Amino acid sequence: MDVEQYFPSIDHDILKAKLRRYLKDRYVLALLDNLIDTAPAETGRPDAVYFPGDALLAPLERTTGLPIGNLTSQFL
Repeated sequence: MDVEQYFPSIDHDILKAKLRRYLKDRYVLALLDNLIDTAPAETGRPDAVYFPGDALLAPLERTTGLPIGNLTSQFL
């Protein structure tokens, strides 16, 4: 099974929340947050998410993407 654009589509906030459920060491979490948030510009891009029924139609920006070439992405 080939999942196209898997690493570029990973939502940073969702990944961090899942990691916080299983890891409790604040130093490890800080390191992982740093690795996740320092994705290069071509992968760590904010995507606008619109919610149906929102009268203001204001997008909520969600940062997505992990660097494929970074060896740490295999662990996340």
